[in-house]
Amino acid sequence: ARLFNRVGIEGYYKWIEGSFTTPSTVSQEGKEAGGLALTFDVTPVTRLTAKQDIQRLISNGNLQTQAQVGASETSTTLIQIVHESERLTLTGAYQLQQVRNRIGDFVTSTNQASRIFAGKADYALNGRVSLSLAQQFDIVNKDNNVTTLGAQTKVTDHLTVRASEAFSPQGTATTVGATQHVTDKISLSSDYTVAQMNSGEVNKIASVGAQSQLTDKVSTSAPVP
Repeated sequence: ARLFNRVGIEGYYKWIEGSFTTPSTVSQEGKEAGGLALTFDVTPVTRLTAKQDIQRLISNGNLQTQAQVGASETSTTLIQIVHESERLTLTGAYQLQQVRNRIGDFVTSTNQASRIFAGKADYALNGRVSLSLAQQFDIVNKDNNVTTLGAQTKVTDHLTVRASEAFSPQGTATTVGATQHVTDKISLSSDYTVAQMNSGEVNKIASVGAQSQLTDKVSTSAPVP
């Protein structure tokens, strides 16, 4: 819903019992999820967003949902403010993640307690090149402190390439990617990340995706990790 042309409200609720199976819900059997999001346009160039999401297992779920949630219940609260000027975009965020009855065999992004403050600055050098700097501080887990430097350039009117380097107490991660606009409504994207851990472990992740703008208000996407 959109109220007074300045306030947006969005919510969802999902309950999928373990005995209910369809092609679209097979990986979510035995999970309850709900969330609420509020957006407020403080000024025409400043937006405040607040989100609350909760996930719970129903009767312990199954192996897939246990791996997704990683606990009997997780709750994530996010508050974010974004301010845009002619060339500079500033973003500030606070995220609180709380976990109840963590499942010992699973370690996921959703079952780690955290209290994170983050900030990001994006600056457009010109119409084709932009730079970014982001910093994340986790009060609960210092290993989650991350500094990220990024750059993006529009090589042609249809091709954009990007690169970023992230630094944390656990190691570094290098990401390169590109987006090709096949037509005015269809684009293809690909990204490749190499994470070098201080322990010597190396993780490599590649992803591709496609997006189609069906109408001015409807779009579809298909990411493939």
